[in-house]
Amino acid sequence: MRANPLSLWPGGRRSGHRLEQIAEIAGAPSFRFSMEDKIMTIGSCFAREIEKALAAKGFDLPAMALQLSAEERGGGTANEILNKYTVHSMANEIEWAFAPPAFDPADLFVTAGEGLWHDPHLVANMSPVTMEYAVERREKVYAIMRRLPECRVVVVTLGLAEAWFDTKIGAYLNVMPPQAALNAEPDRFRLDVLSYEDITEGVERLLGLLRRYGHPEHKVLLTVSPVPFKATMTGRDALAANTYSKSVQRAAAEAAVLRHDNVDYFPSYEIVTLTDRKIAYRVDNIHVNPEVVSEIMRRATRAYLPEEAAKDDEPAAAVASQDPSRDPFTTTSILSAAHAALDGKDYALAASHFSALLYRGGENMRRAEMRDCYKGLLQALQAGNRTKEARRVCEEWLARDPENAGAAFMASKIMERDKQPQEALRLAARAVELQPENGIYHQRLAILLDRGGNKEQARASAREALHFMPDLEGARKLLEA
Repeated sequence: MRANPLSLWPGGRRSGHRLEQIAEIAGAPSFRFSMEDKIMTIGSCFAREIEKALAAKGFDLPAMALQLSAEERGGGTANEILNKYTVHSMANEIEWAFAPPAFDPADLFVTAGEGLWHDPHLVANMSPVTMEYAVERREKVYAIMRRLPECRVVVVTLGLAEAWFDTKIGAYLNVMPPQAALNAEPDRFRLDVLSYEDITEGVERLLGLLRRYGHPEHKVLLTVSPVPFKATMTGRDALAANTYSKSVQRAAAEAAVLRHDNVDYFPSYEIVTLTDRKIAYRVDNIHVNPEVVSEIMRRATRAYLPEEAAKDDEPAAAVASQDPSRDPFTTTSILSAAHAALDGKDYALAASHFSALLYRGGENMRRAEMRDCYKGLLQALQAGNRTKEARRVCEEWLARDPENAGAAFMASKIMERDKQPQEALRLAARAVELQPENGIYHQRLAILLDRGGNKEQARASAREALHFMPDLEGARKLLEA
């Protein structure tokens, strides 16, 4: 214990810094890998974040080769359909790729109504398709899994403990079946809360499949996803249910490390959950902020690829010593990165950066920075067609900054987009009330009044707009019409 400075819990004096900013937690690497190693990433949405970080460093990741049309993607990238939330669904995908299931392959799919089919072994937000295309898409997934023999490193991210079981085929699904399937076959599916024994058995099955079908010298890096589920289906409090779900996965991971010489655990779960939530998570309080994922992968690289990490750290250390303001976790740095992402039309990343600042800064944030963040976040959400999130952010901004005309103005635009014309009109009038000398606010009010049939009031507002800003095209056209 005396020989290990990390053996003591970080107190509030000398070692407390380990729990400041992004928590510092050491892994225990028993193997190394190189840039020549192909890496297979299996698991929940956090596995996709790991992929992005590894790909940025130049690694070859077969799971990123999946090709789907933009119309059928559930999220931003094609391979998000590979998200696996339970260890059983991960093992199923490997087993079926190499050894066709004993049951009728068509039974993998469940009805979505109207002659269309859903694959509950993929993610939930896929559109239902014909049986022919469901089979074709499943073959694409199998093709990815069949590249396991190429991959000397396999990163497995354990996710959740709630799983739906299909009694017809005797296998766990990845997600809840759609309502049409539940209605059509109400006795076919059941919800299980997996025990420690269930999950350790599933991990052993998964590791056995990797021994059978994987690279002859493969190494496994186990992680536990810090991403909670959005809802529990058990009737319990989601916070307590999620704590059980993550605890039992973490315990099963530790048991696997003790049993197998080629299996390591990396503490990404602990790094995120022991970091202040305002820093660690995005605005949805579910997904991890990209800069935190990047820091986790930097530490993983330092542990498992020290030669490459040294190359990355040298210039970073030199820059930091010359210019402390270049610290990537300062407000200024993150704000700059957020605006750069917005300008580059990477709206998801921009939203993540802006929301991280808002939640980290809390009530102590400077008013100008807060307004800049809210404005940027709303622009990113609107551009990304995330209207419901934008509406919630508007409500939060108005509650924190009720005398800000800009907040009311942007909220008016979002409420109109959310098809709430009366609320949009009220907020436009509020913006004019708070800043009556702003012609743009008068113009917006005029346009909304005109659309609502209040022609006389619309004309009056348009005249006010041109009084303050004579070049406003919208107000001029409204009066001409």
